Amino acid sequence: MESPAATQPNFAVLIYAAISRDGKVDVPAGAPPLFLAIASDDRAYQSSIDTFLAWRTANIPVELHVFQMGAHGFVNKGGGADHFMDRVAEWMKGNGWLNQPNR
Repeated sequence: MESPAATQPNFAVLIYAAISRDGKVDVPAGAPPLFLAIASDDRAYQSSIDTFLAWRTANIPVELHVFQMGAHGFVNKGGGADHFMDRVAEWMKGNGWLNQPNR
């Protein structure tokens, strides 16, 4: 049974997307647009790349950021990954989900 549209998210943000044990990425029916972020100096990056490709193949909007440095959990500072939330905010603004507050 599919969820009503009102209860489905407008978007999703995944940092280090996980996939199934068999290595397949199943894109759920009605999947939302997706933002992904990973660091290339972490061995756990492949599942995020596979998830990106699955969303692209399904014709669902997706954005992937691969930071040169950051390590797992973006614990290493100075390689850009420590500012990943700025990229998320830009993506959300570009898609109309986050508006600038009135000043």
